[in-house]
Amino acid sequence: FSEVFERIKMVNSAIILSSGAEIDTDVEEAPYINFPVLYLESILQNLLTNSIKYASSKRALKIRLRTYMVNDKIMLDFTDNGIGIDLAKTQNKLFGLYKTFHGNSDARGVGLFISKTQMEALGGRIDVISAPDKGTTFILQF
Repeated sequence: FSEVFERIKMVNSAIILSSGAEIDTDVEEAPYINFPVLYLESILQNLLTNSIKYASSKRALKIRLRTYMVNDKIMLDFTDNGIGIDLAKTQNKLFGLYKTFHGNSDARGVGLFISKTQMEALGGRIDVISAPDKGTTFILQF
């Protein structure tokens, strides 16, 4: 996880720097995974850029990536303190193709769809916990 996420951070260093994001990584409990690197890069790239794109103007952006084990399954939480998502309005469409919810002109509605498809293609899953103005946590089960 660290190696892949460090590469993603390096590729996105300009937008991370301009956003002022503070990024914390804790992968000690589950540092390794047997998962296609290209898929993992794609998923982490999407989650990172979404966190930056949907940062709150009310507070400094904080992003946390954490891995851990639950019942012999590797889990990854990707959390930010951004603008959040109103799941009551979007839950059934959140991972849909071409679905956007915040009116950002650069939103395409493809990233979460691809991330979900990649996770499920390999027997995993992706869930979300979020609330408006409280941030978002994506929970990936590998």
